[in-house]
Amino acid sequence: MPWGFVVAAISSIQGALYLLVLSVNSLVTIHRGVVDPPGELPVWATLTMAMTAVALALLANIRPECAAFWKRRASRSLVRRRKGGVNENILHSVSSRAGPRHG
Repeated sequence: MPWGFVVAAISSIQGALYLLVLSVNSLVTIHRGVVDPPGELPVWATLTMAMTAVALALLANIRPECAAFWKRRASRSLVRRRKGGVNENILHSVSSRAGPRHG
């Protein structure tokens, strides 16, 4: 399964947001006079911009085949079955070895 795209996207977005928080906190400490300008702001702002560019590049370059894989998987994972007059949601295994579920 291509989990690398999912993990990389989550990690890069989380990293960019974390660095944004560090940049804002650096601005707050400068504004309150705790540190002299520019403080750590140049470091955090530069890393924030770089990580945001990485996240956007990753998200922009997701191939259609990968997106189609996840769309197919989502459509197959939840199946509605009518049993005894009650709708039941049954999750099917993606593995062909598991076989059909009964009951």
